[in-house]
Amino acid sequence: SIITIGWWLFGFSIARDTGGSYFGDSSGLAERPNREWVDIFFSWTFAATSATIVSGAVSGRMRLRSYLTVSTALGWIIFPLLSHWVWATKGWLYKLGFIDFAGSGVVHLGGGTAAFVSCALTGPRTIRYEYDHITEKWTDFKPRGHSIMMAFLGTMLLWFGWFGFNAGS
Repeated sequence: SIITIGWWLFGFSIARDTGGSYFGDSSGLAERPNREWVDIFFSWTFAATSATIVSGAVSGRMRLRSYLTVSTALGWIIFPLLSHWVWATKGWLYKLGFIDFAGSGVVHLGGGTAAFVSCALTGPRTIRYEYDHITEKWTDFKPRGHSIMMAFLGTMLLWFGWFGFNAGS
């Protein structure tokens, strides 16, 4: 929801196909024609998806406040800039001939890079590894097995959702 607020207020203005090579204009929401609301919603789904990539990577690594900070930076600043550079016809990467099929460059590279940096800064999951003070080494913690049916259900839900998401893009 924090990305929704930022995208609605100014993220889409940075990402839209107006302005210069590096970011869109800063027109407010009151100036938007009705046809743009569909574009706002559609592009917001990509911004939110980039943050979910980060959430999966940092699960068990950082506190909620830190994750909200990373998501805010990603959804309000980083993703709008990346999407303008690649998808807007005035964007500098678009002018160089960069082709991004179905958001793989903007969504996955942007979210993946943010996830990689977040994981590098926070270190290993405390649940996954335990620090042995005697040997001064990290030891692997073996968690118990999880429900195969829940894993199957989650896979099927994601698989079904991807049909709609990829068809829309």
